[in-house]
Amino acid sequence: MFGELYGAANETRYANDITQVIKWITDGGDLPKTITDFFFNPIRLLGLQSRQSAAYKGIMALILKNHAHDFISGADMDFSTYANEKIDIHHIFPKDYCIKQGYEKLKWNSIVNKTPIFANSNREIGGAAPSVYLGRLEKKGSVSQSDLDGYLETHWIDPTLLGCI
Repeated sequence: MFGELYGAANETRYANDITQVIKWITDGGDLPKTITDFFFNPIRLLGLQSRQSAAYKGIMALILKNHAHDFISGADMDFSTYANEKIDIHHIFPKDYCIKQGYEKLKWNSIVNKTPIFANSNREIGGAAPSVYLGRLEKKGSVSQSDLDGYLETHWIDPTLLGCI
């Protein structure tokens, strides 16, 4: 997924992977070429802006596989509820906030600033910084701080870092 080796014409790669993976598993053969050809530069994360990328989709799949919880309701989000519950990918630091702060779009619109949440939670968040909207959710009584911190961690978000920007 992170190597993005299946993005274009890939019939040859499929064919090679099938034979190489089978040989690797059954006979202890060499690692498949797809694995040995793999390379990922972490800076690539900033370039993941579109849902069309295999790496973008893969990261979202890993977050869902981790049973991420919605920020407000705490409801478990996984592959089966993704479509049924109107889960979408939203900015952690909202677009409006980032534009007002003058942050580079390359950074705030990248995958590192996005995660799946329910549509109504996204509306509740609005265009404020996480330090503001998280406090507002706690004050409003929508969710306790300890629960909210736990929900954020299911997205691999460190809640202590959200007030730093």
